[in-house]
Amino acid sequence: RFSKNRKACVHTFEKAFILRLMHNKDTIECPIAACKKKVYKSSLHPDYEFLHHSRYKKFRDHITDALEYFNNIRNEEKEILDFAE
Repeated sequence: RFSKNRKACVHTFEKAFILRLMHNKDTIECPIAACKKKVYKSSLHPDYEFLHHSRYKKFRDHITDALEYFNNIRNEEKEILDFAE
């Protein structure tokens, strides 16, 4: 994301997407509409901070879904038990 080259774009892209755009080129204009900087093949590198945050968000979303699922089951069981009394 951060580049020593001031002319290089610092946006984050999916690897397959940006490599497909670059195909046989070493430099392209940034595909983000308002960005006037260039994307250099030599300046591409993994954005580990972004990967960490996206994986954490996915994990957190799964935990939230699981808690909601178990709370729904608990509420349904409570309704059944209340009905049986």
